[in-house]
Amino acid sequence: MQTPLLHKLINKKVFLMQRKTYISNRIADIRILGLLFICTVITTPTSVQAADQAMIEKGRYLATAADCSACHTAPNGKPFAGGYPIKTPVGTIYSTNITPSSTGIGGYTQAEFSEAVRHGVARG
Repeated sequence: MQTPLLHKLINKKVFLMQRKTYISNRIADIRILGLLFICTVITTPTSVQAADQAMIEKGRYLATAADCSACHTAPNGKPFAGGYPIKTPVGTIYSTNITPSSTGIGGYTQAEFSEAVRHGVARG
């Protein structure tokens, strides 16, 4: 049987865990939007880019707000090219290349991109 204090602490912990999950999901949403925007801007012809500087700045803002480069840029590496080592209890995981190049996500279809971002499933 739980004491009132223990019950209150358990409820508080559950609330905080749910809140953390909610916030994590919102951050993931922002990162996905930023990444999609970056890919759109980078693959857009120069004439369109020049005409739409406000949209480019918004993409830059989203990528900065989501801090995409923190995990997708290796020390002394090219921006968003991946290779950043993340140590975990099961070994080191290296971040992926999220540039629009053929070695990044540039050749992904919309379905492949969705699988990679939402489910962690790489194409191929």
